[in-house]
Amino acid sequence: MRKQVVTGVVPLLVAVSLVAISPLTAMAQGAGLDDETRDTVVAMVKEVGHDVAPTIVAAGGAAGSDEGDDNAPAPETEAPAEEPDEGENPSAPNPDAEGPQNEPEGESTLPELNLTDLAEYSSQGVTIKAPADWVVTTDISDDTPFMIEVPGTDLEIGLGASFGMDFPSWLGLALFRSQSDLLIRELGEDAQVEESSTSVTDQGLPMVKLAFSGTEDDKPMGGTFYVLAPNQNAFVLTATGPSNEWKYAAPGIDLIAQSITFEPDLITSLQIGDEPEEFSDDDETIQVTAPAGWYAMSTGDDQFPIILAEPEVRYVAAVGTEGSLGDDFDAEVLKDFVDDAGNLDLSKYGDLIHAIAENIGNTGGQMSLDEEESQVIPRDGAILVKLVGDAEVEENLSIPVIIYVDLRTDSAAVVALFGDTESAADVDEDMQTLAASVKNLAAE
Repeated sequence: MRKQVVTGVVPLLVAVSLVAISPLTAMAQGAGLDDETRDTVVAMVKEVGHDVAPTIVAAGGAAGSDEGDDNAPAPETEAPAEEPDEGENPSAPNPDAEGPQNEPEGESTLPELNLTDLAEYSSQGVTIKAPADWVVTTDISDDTPFMIEVPGTDLEIGLGASFGMDFPSWLGLALFRSQSDLLIRELGEDAQVEESSTSVTDQGLPMVKLAFSGTEDDKPMGGTFYVLAPNQNAFVLTATGPSNEWKYAAPGIDLIAQSITFEPDLITSLQIGDEPEEFSDDDETIQVTAPAGWYAMSTGDDQFPIILAEPEVRYVAAVGTEGSLGDDFDAEVLKDFVDDAGNLDLSKYGDLIHAIAENIGNTGGQMSLDEEESQVIPRDGAILVKLVGDAEVEENLSIPVIIYVDLRTDSAAVVALFGDTESAADVDEDMQTLAASVKNLAAE
């Protein structure tokens, strides 16, 4: 496979990477990332591995950050608001089922899990259900609604969020879903993925689960991330601890994750119905025909006003216009490659691909362009340039990306795909149609 290294393609990654992992970092450190660090994919990948996964330290990091502040609110251990009747949660795991909850490895003193006696807790617009004998502390900090203790264990369990993000957090879901090996690799040589899957919560929101195992101080440990995004903010339920205790509590943690619900005014994402629908951002600057069954969200971001996610959130599509490609992009670049009748010579396809890649802008990043997979696709009244490659986030670390640039006479539409691009490649014609459907409402 021939590859051309192109500098300056990474502004797309920078623009889309403002969200995904910072809520995890906030939980671990009790503070957010600085803008410069957060604006890179390096932060997204490495902060998960180095700061979060070994131990979330959420209670100590978040609550402890206010130590010495007489005005800081104390965390509240909330009494159960109510105890739902047995059987209220039909998706709850069967407490009588065989598994680690009945015979935890190396731990015979742990009580049998009771997953039918549940208590409900609410904090900061979020509600969860948990086993009634587990200890749930609410309002740890502004970005940590809940901390959870499992009696008899050293597990660290917390639900954290990040507010005021500048770009939606679905990229985080896509990376957890599609790049799990890459993320877990940062935990250590023996760390391995146990599960990477997508489910739908009781409220109908997609949620990505990433379970992993490894060692810490030569002792077996395990953990799980549950990532969901009802709006521009990522919410992450994290559980880590000794391997036998993690396996013991796993059904209860799954139950909590499944039960997460948000107040209606916190939900800005929506799912498209059984037929494709035209979707516009809140400011009505751009419109795209969203595929049936996909999720759509207005971002409030100038570069990519819309983001779409396929049903399992294996990959996401950031949607924009020529403004998405940076200030250096020339929307009329096509004129340099066509004749007076507007025809593009086949021999100039490669030149056009390179020109588009290099015209995107220069931020110091690099993209390895797969010249065999990248292509020029003429269509009626426009030419679609498809850039395929890997965006380098640091030495020996990169993530795949596909960028569709639909060139019109004096404008362009952009669809940037991140996540499981191999799956996206299987529906390439649909993605071409998606890019062609983008309308710049602000220019009309």
